[in-house]
Amino acid sequence: MNESKVRLFPLALSTKNNQSTFNLNPWLDFIEEQISLNIHLIESVAELEKSCKKILEGVQRQEEVLNIQGKIHRRQYEHLKKNVIEIKHASKSYKTSMNEHLSKQTAFNKMMIRRSSIQNEVLNRIQRNNNRQESILKRYFETALEKLDKNEVNTNQSVERLEALESIIEKIIAKIELEEKIK
Repeated sequence: MNESKVRLFPLALSTKNNQSTFNLNPWLDFIEEQISLNIHLIESVAELEKSCKKILEGVQRQEEVLNIQGKIHRRQYEHLKKNVIEIKHASKSYKTSMNEHLSKQTAFNKMMIRRSSIQNEVLNRIQRNNNRQESILKRYFETALEKLDKNEVNTNQSVERLEALESIIEKIIAKIELEEKIK
């Protein structure tokens, strides 16, 4: 070894001197590693493309379903709107008929009051003649007044319910109109 011009370094001496430890090209390992990475990347991109296609198909199906549901909701909304408008018209006509009924009831009440006053006069005349007839007519008069009062209370309650229903319907219509403006 003294004749050789190759200098031996401690690192070179410590490694085995077989062919497997020597690389012919220092970039060969890097290139092989890069090739395997590139193959892995190509496979990953292919899988990613398949996944993207599946996701895109799912989104397209969801979009179709949403379009169908949107149409159904629009039809239901129009139907509901139509029903609410019909209810509003019906409640207006019901209110009108209730007002007519109230006016008739008031006229009837006035007539009953007139009749009652006439009957009272008759009762006063009959009272002079017969006490027994007076008690019968008094009971009749009181029952008639109680029925009139009950009719009047029932009529007032019906009017209050009708007004409450009309205010609720107006609120619903206002909400519907507001939603239509928003759309």
